[in-house]
Amino acid sequence: MEARVATPGVYDISDAEYHADALCPVPSLSASVANLILTNSPRHCWTSHPRLNPAFERTEAEHFDIGTTAHALLLQGVDVATVIEYDDWRTKAAKEQRDLVRASGGVPILRKHYDRVLAMVSSARDQISTHLDSADMFTCGLPEQTIIWEEDGIWLRARLDWLHAGSKMIDDYKTTGVSAHPDAFTRTLYGNGYDIQEAFYRRAVLSATGTEARFRFCVQETAPPHCLTVVELDPASKAVGDRKVEEAIRIWRKCMNGTLPWPAYPNRTCYAVMPPWAEAQWLAYEEFHS
Repeated sequence: MEARVATPGVYDISDAEYHADALCPVPSLSASVANLILTNSPRHCWTSHPRLNPAFERTEAEHFDIGTTAHALLLQGVDVATVIEYDDWRTKAAKEQRDLVRASGGVPILRKHYDRVLAMVSSARDQISTHLDSADMFTCGLPEQTIIWEEDGIWLRARLDWLHAGSKMIDDYKTTGVSAHPDAFTRTLYGNGYDIQEAFYRRAVLSATGTEARFRFCVQETAPPHCLTVVELDPASKAVGDRKVEEAIRIWRKCMNGTLPWPAYPNRTCYAVMPPWAEAQWLAYEEFHS
């Protein structure tokens, strides 16, 4: 898919076009790539970028298919799935059908998982409608909005699950195979770099519209009873997320202009310092066995 020159702004494009980085005149920085820069290395983000790595192939996985189907149904009211009437993917026939659907750009999903997605979406709508301060989630706005913008010679892109009218609120829907309890999701949030995503998307809306937007996560469990929670970051956490994005942009800019040649991990010996919990665990062992 050839990239085409576009002007900064908000666009309604397909998921495939977004992930192929099809709008920007040069390879652009996304929230997921920014997270890779900070948690792995610039070399990792080069490898995972569709327009930097000639051998790039997008990873497809069953849990992505479940999330994609749930997203489309809840946010767009569109059924993108092709249901495969098998219990699992172990048989040759099931695999052939799955691969055929995926090769045509479709989303293959087993019947049992599709039925679960339907239950999830129904439950999500019910829970959101009775939420005390977020009953307006995924209403009065548009789904899957792509924003591209330029900052001092580099291009950036973001794909928002839901942008409210007036650009004052961003809603982000996530599914999880573990707990959606606020405490559990808080641990997941930072481990997965969602704080970087939050800051990156707020920055996108500010650049495109001049509006300081709020950002809410709607997190739902894929297992019954499909409970969900709504989470926002506190001001201090947002400030740290903003600094992380600034650092990722700084590194990306240096890599793109050639002053930093996509480095991997440090090329000198690193020393592992025992974390406090490990030291405390050993000291407790020594005391018990003394």
